[in-house]
Amino acid sequence: DNIGSITDQGSAHVYLLTGTIWAFETSLTSVDPTVNSFFGGDVAISFSTVLVGATGAASGGGNFKGAAYLFAKIVTSWSYLTKLVSTQPSIYKFGGSVSLDGTTAVVGEWANTVFPPIVVQGRVNVYNRTNVTSWPLQAIIENPVRTDLHLFGESIQVSGDVLVVGSLKFTNNDNTYGLDSANVSVFKRAGTTWNFQSNYFTEYPAGAFGIAVSISGFNAVFGAPLKKASKGQVYFVNLE
Repeated sequence: DNIGSITDQGSAHVYLLTGTIWAFETSLTSVDPTVNSFFGGDVAISFSTVLVGATGAASGGGNFKGAAYLFAKIVTSWSYLTKLVSTQPSIYKFGGSVSLDGTTAVVGEWANTVFPPIVVQGRVNVYNRTNVTSWPLQAIIENPVRTDLHLFGESIQVSGDVLVVGSLKFTNNDNTYGLDSANVSVFKRAGTTWNFQSNYFTEYPAGAFGIAVSISGFNAVFGAPLKKASKGQVYFVNLE
């Protein structure tokens, strides 16, 4: 969305359900707009709080490596809360995936390159709200197996203390699942620590398995749009 003269700044639009009618309520835009911010590239909502990813946003020092913005509806109006940015200097595509559940916000940076010479490994950042405008970093989650072009965090979803993370590539040490096999990783929170639980794989070729994930409680859905000769396939998994 072009905002005034700012090309591809981006925006997010909020609608309110009243009865059976979804009525437009407001538009959200960046508080520090730049060209090619792509604000709204991914969005998440939980109750009256919204998390908006902007992969081209300025993240400090003139670096346009992405950010995520939190907004909340206070009484009848929507207010900006805070901006989340990566703690690492070698980040790219921070905010490419976002998820929100209650006081937990999760932001993926699937083009992260903090493990040279490995490139585009990816990682996930978890924030936990302490008050309305304070969302400190709680954990940084990485895949235990690092490979080039892994794209760990390309898709994410949190529900309570369970987090699922999609990757578009996975190569384990013995290549059991084949080169470029994708996977979905599951993590569970205990206190403030997120513990790895398991990986879910598809056979090679992966068919973009994990490009989309969703979870409610312990019930998860994983998408693989290139399976079945690109007709697509959906996997339903119980994580208990």
